[in-house]
Amino acid sequence: MAAVLLGGALLRVVGVDRPLDHRLANAWRASDYTQIARNFHREGLNPFYPRIDWRGDTPGFVEMEFPMLPWLAAVCDRAFGYHEAYMRIFAAAFSVAALWLFSRLALLLLPAGCAVFATTAFALNPLLVRLGNAMQPEPAMIFFSILCMYQLERWRREPRGAGLLLTACWLACAALAKPPAAILGLVVLAVVAGVQGRRAFTRPLNYVAAAIAALPTLGWVLWSRHFWIEYENSLGVSNESHWLSLRILASPWFVLGNLRWETLAVWTPLGWLLAFFAVRAKLAQSAMAWTWYVAVCLLYLAAAGTSGDDWASYYHCASVAPACLLMGAGLSFLIQSPNRQAGETYFDDAPHAHRRAPVGPRLNGRRRTLAFWMAGGVIASLFIVTCFTLYRRDHQDDLFRMRQCAVEMAALVPADTRIVVRGGEKFDEYGRPVAFNEPMMFAWMDRKGFNYARSDLSIDTLNAIARRGGRYWIARAGELRRDQTLRESADRLYRRVANCTCGAYVIYDLHPASTER
Repeated sequence: MAAVLLGGALLRVVGVDRPLDHRLANAWRASDYTQIARNFHREGLNPFYPRIDWRGDTPGFVEMEFPMLPWLAAVCDRAFGYHEAYMRIFAAAFSVAALWLFSRLALLLLPAGCAVFATTAFALNPLLVRLGNAMQPEPAMIFFSILCMYQLERWRREPRGAGLLLTACWLACAALAKPPAAILGLVVLAVVAGVQGRRAFTRPLNYVAAAIAALPTLGWVLWSRHFWIEYENSLGVSNESHWLSLRILASPWFVLGNLRWETLAVWTPLGWLLAFFAVRAKLAQSAMAWTWYVAVCLLYLAAAGTSGDDWASYYHCASVAPACLLMGAGLSFLIQSPNRQAGETYFDDAPHAHRRAPVGPRLNGRRRTLAFWMAGGVIASLFIVTCFTLYRRDHQDDLFRMRQCAVEMAALVPADTRIVVRGGEKFDEYGRPVAFNEPMMFAWMDRKGFNYARSDLSIDTLNAIARRGGRYWIARAGELRRDQTLRESADRLYRRVANCTCGAYVIYDLHPASTER
């Protein structure tokens, strides 16, 4: 276990000192968080007022999850000097702590050998390694989610009021880090009802715990939403259609998308076979893992508008921990004594029960061999996908060129002027609104300005933005080549400042050319 923890920790801290460069798994997330941390540092440390750079002519206040990582990074910026790596350090700390905590939870729920296997799968998971020191909220959410489940399991064994209140506190922290973690409230409810029966709904302490778990996130969501209502700035919360609809139900792709990412990045094909054996396992503790996994799957179903999309693969990090526990439970079924009675549990709840060998003098050699090869296949598959994921993260030619151009153009654009940058599409294939903002150019250039949707690009749009204060249009050369009329109009109305070295971008001054001459 020590070797597994050390190896997993190294995977999460490698590259922790690098700034915001092109080696990004989710470039928009890291760019937004970098801007928010930078603006906390420069414009004030009040955590209730996060600000983005693509703010247009607004103050930049934005609807988002509670800005835990950006705020911590900004505090370090104030104390030790500005450095973009602070957020990576905090993310890596959360990731390493989550790995260690998962190993403790696995040892509570599984026999020792199976706990090592489950922890190895968790340590090598491609989503968790990719997010290991990413500038985004998932590392904190994963840590507090596992801490909540660990405390819940300890409370199940010793049901004391203080333990339940502490479980609620960790649930609140997980949901503040990212609101989807609130789905764990279903797991807490199921376990509490299982322990207390009908009394669970009559005990005042349980309602106090529910308030502790729910009110902080509810308060933040309501507070943060007013930034969207007033300024229409959001990090994909109110300006994105996440939820299941009848139109999505008519297409099977949302199911296939979720199943694909669960298979490739969470379970692996052999892991699904271990899940089948976990269904047959009689470990009493596996019930909590199943409840955990089913709750997360309900979240994926509810958020079917995005959870199955290619760009949203990192959403599935929420199901990694319960999936690894269930694979460990399936492995335990394969290696347990075949002469056990069908209704008997294999490991009791006594302290240190996980340290004992399975009871029964005769172990089926074929089952043990099958268990060995299945466990090895899962680990090998995860390792291969992790290597591929890291290679893709570090070799993105489009982001590399974009960053090189951003560095060049930053030297040509005054720091106090507003840039104008194209974003993505406004609507998806179902006609639902999509968060079109692309923050990478703002983060790399360290400039504030305006974003417009791809379909809105026109001279009228640019002129309207110029009247609101936009000055330098960072135009994509490919768009100008495809639209000859747009290019001729831009050359006639605006001053061409420069082309980047690779020719991918062109800077135009949106002030009329005649006034500059």
